[in-house]
Amino acid sequence: MKTIAQIAREIGVSKQAVHHRIKKEPLKSALHDKVETIDNALHIDIDGERLIKSAFNTNVVDSSSIMIDEMTSELVEVLKAQITELTAQNEDLRQQLNDERTHSRKQADEILQLAQQGQKLAENAQTLHALDNVKPQLTAEKKQGFFSRFSRSGKQ
Repeated sequence: MKTIAQIAREIGVSKQAVHHRIKKEPLKSALHDKVETIDNALHIDIDGERLIKSAFNTNVVDSSSIMIDEMTSELVEVLKAQITELTAQNEDLRQQLNDERTHSRKQADEILQLAQQGQKLAENAQTLHALDNVKPQLTAEKKQGFFSRFSRSGKQ
């Protein structure tokens, strides 16, 4: 709680100006339960002090609200810097992801080509195996004479 003299000093006016203002409506009614007399001096609580200061329409701000404003400003600046940094990191990660996707697509294409080549090799291997099985028969038939082929085919 503060006295009229303390409030007057903070506002930069005389005690009489404060007394005069608090005796007029609407401030008089608003301060009714915010004022207490101690040792013949009026003591006003925090809410009453705010009302008186606003009645004088001053821009008196206590040091705690200045500190809060400064801390808020500093916090806003720190958060802005963090947002900028995170945005840059996000862009880097997006680029890395795009690079990885491109690399994955390239690898998938190469794997597909290798699979197709493997398929062709398997087909060629089957053809060679079949030819290896047919080759002995062909060479055996060549060794037989021309007429022996007819006689065998006639027997069947």
